[in-house]
Amino acid sequence: MPAVRIDQIQVGQVLERPVTNASGIVLMRSGTALTPALIDRLRDLGFAELHIRALPTQGADGEVAAVEARFRGHEHNPLMMQLRELLVRRSAEVSGG
Repeated sequence: MPAVRIDQIQVGQVLERPVTNASGIVLMRSGTALTPALIDRLRDLGFAELHIRALPTQGADGEVAAVEARFRGHEHNPLMMQLRELLVRRSAEVSGG
């Protein structure tokens, strides 16, 4: 996916590529779900654009895919997995599934 300007990035979107500094040190890995604090920090560090994952957003399958992507990397955290499960169930209820 093409780069997205930092001022157009939304909370919860997921990095497609790792974010690195000028020395090549990884600041955020691919798959990181962006929070307001992370977006502000990247802006403060001078990042103008980032590569964001394109996620399907229509229908229950798209909603579930978005939830799964946002919680990827948090499998070790039981509370995060409970929240993920609640969101997946809510998506199914809203879509009539």
